[in-house]
Amino acid sequence: MKKIQIIFLALMALPLSFISCGEDDKPAGPVSVVEDGFYVIGEATAFTDLTETDAAKALMATGINEEGQVARDGMYEKYVALEGGKTFSLVLKEGTKETHYGATLVQSDILTGDAEPAIQVYKGSLTENGSLQVPTSGLYHIVLDLNKDDLLSDKLILIAPVTWGVRGAMNGWGFTEFPAPAFNKTTMTYTLTDVTVETSGAFKFAYGGGWKIELNSGASTLVKANTNLGADDALGLKPGGDDITIDRAKYTIELTWKLEKGAIGNGFSYKVTKTEDLAVLDPATFIYSLIGSAVYNGTTQSNWDYDADFTYTGKTENTYTYEISNIKLGTGVFKIRFNHDWGKSFGFVEKTGNVITLSTSGSDIAHETETTYSKIIFSFDWVNDAETNPTLTLVP
Repeated sequence: MKKIQIIFLALMALPLSFISCGEDDKPAGPVSVVEDGFYVIGEATAFTDLTETDAAKALMATGINEEGQVARDGMYEKYVALEGGKTFSLVLKEGTKETHYGATLVQSDILTGDAEPAIQVYKGSLTENGSLQVPTSGLYHIVLDLNKDDLLSDKLILIAPVTWGVRGAMNGWGFTEFPAPAFNKTTMTYTLTDVTVETSGAFKFAYGGGWKIELNSGASTLVKANTNLGADDALGLKPGGDDITIDRAKYTIELTWKLEKGAIGNGFSYKVTKTEDLAVLDPATFIYSLIGSAVYNGTTQSNWDYDADFTYTGKTENTYTYEISNIKLGTGVFKIRFNHDWGKSFGFVEKTGNVITLSTSGSDIAHETETTYSKIIFSFDWVNDAETNPTLTLVP
């Protein structure tokens, strides 16, 4: 009898639990669970509002001022795919409050500042209850600065069209642009094939051929946005990161963007695949030259516009030697470069007597008095397809 009573009481309790969660007590509509911050939202993007699944991926990252590579208070940035002709907003979420910001965008002239990409960008001042629009579908770099320290003239929105490419050992730190990938709002992969690296070195990713964009050109204290990606131990890539090393060979290089939350590096990954070894190098065939303001071209002192070539004179084991005879140097600076371009050069490390120790990361070599040398000798050890222990000897 007691068992029947216990079962009956348990069954009586079940309806009570369902009644306590009735339809009238359910929240009305979807609930946004994204954190506070600025978001890029609208028909032009992958998310029309913050209630959508994965809308947190639209959150802008803390902006990094290229000047010093430090986080800047009130600066935000995001790489996002935008569909041309459709609207979007920067939405500020503060608790349950959402404020939509836009701007009337004005297209700039082609940027010409120090190390800026040679592109046109869109700029505008932040306004509430507004929207934005770009004419062409593609990947864009959006930078928002709230001007908390009055270094800018106003709160600024900058939108830069992104044409990724590589700069480094494969092109003498010039710029080789990736072919445009198929447009997609959540992920795009950029691919370069048959990338030939004749000299081991390094490279970085950049857009528009530049390294940074100045947000307040001409100001005494500059604010700049990175337009490059380099190596980062934690994330793989980050704005303003380190050079990425690359050996002599032929490669396929891939850069993938994905719409992701968090730091800019979260949205990027890369892959470098060697596809072919190159023919064995013979340093006896290489061209090295002196170049700089100290180097004379005949009777005229040049200005980084003349290469005085060395002549190969031989090797001992793996040490190669090159000479220039009867060469005149004046007051100024100079360096040694390879193959008449700046893909690889050698600069000053230290001087002992008339012997100058060099490195590929060395500075300009200073020369103080006008002197004609009977010989200038350049030598190095050839190890693993690279110049090791390079030195320059000045013989009066």
